[in-house]
Amino acid sequence: MSTTYKIFFFLHIASIVVAFAPAAIGVLPGGDEGAAAVLRRAGRVVYAPALILAGLFGILLVVTSDDVWEFSDTWISLAFLVWIAMNGVFHAMVLPTYTRGRTRRAWRSGRGGAAVDVDTGLAILTVLFLVMLYLMIWKPGA
Repeated sequence: MSTTYKIFFFLHIASIVVAFAPAAIGVLPGGDEGAAAVLRRAGRVVYAPALILAGLFGILLVVTSDDVWEFSDTWISLAFLVWIAMNGVFHAMVLPTYTRGRTRRAWRSGRGGAAVDVDTGLAILTVLFLVMLYLMIWKPGA
């Protein structure tokens, strides 16, 4: 593995750790004083860009892998689909809740209108993250 590959691999893993912090802190108690306030402040500035960068660094890993990995590999194609789904869920279900200042309590009490509960979005993100881990570890079709 080249140094360039190792650098992109490091950045890929680091951005994933940052990107999935909302899934971890979103289930912590504390209402507006705790997890909700953190998500509201850092959602668009930290977590959303980190999720996007995780995918971009993944692309660079394939490009710099010296033909070890190909975009046509099944697990890579599936990983990109899961990454796109993660971005959709995060940007459509989780971020709007917190960036508009609504708390999980407001969503549960019915004051959230027709919007989807942020807890559902975080649960979907967690499942997609587990699917992604499976793809990255077992590499089906490689």
